[in-house]
Amino acid sequence: MGVSTYVVGVRDLDEKFNLMFELKEKCNEADVSYPEEVTEYFNNSPLADYEWGDMEKDEMATHMGEVDLSYDLRITSGDVEYGDGLSFDLSDLPDDIKSIRVYMN
Repeated sequence: MGVSTYVVGVRDLDEKFNLMFELKEKCNEADVSYPEEVTEYFNNSPLADYEWGDMEKDEMATHMGEVDLSYDLRITSGDVEYGDGLSFDLSDLPDDIKSIRVYMN
């Protein structure tokens, strides 16, 4: 039985996220369409695959703050003394990444 591993970098969100979220909420309260800038901001982000219109701020921030690092994941095999493991080349990380989160299923 294998383990599925997904690795993300975690970054702080900038003030633009807060502004766009506030605009989204104001539009929801007024029951009006989102301005093009809000739609483009969220549709060109990690939220593009989600129905973000009714999402709470914390959930949106989690998705927006994570950067997929799976492409940088290197799995070490049996030639490591203690068995299989994960190895990360930190020099490849984007500058705004402040930590790494590993999801294992």
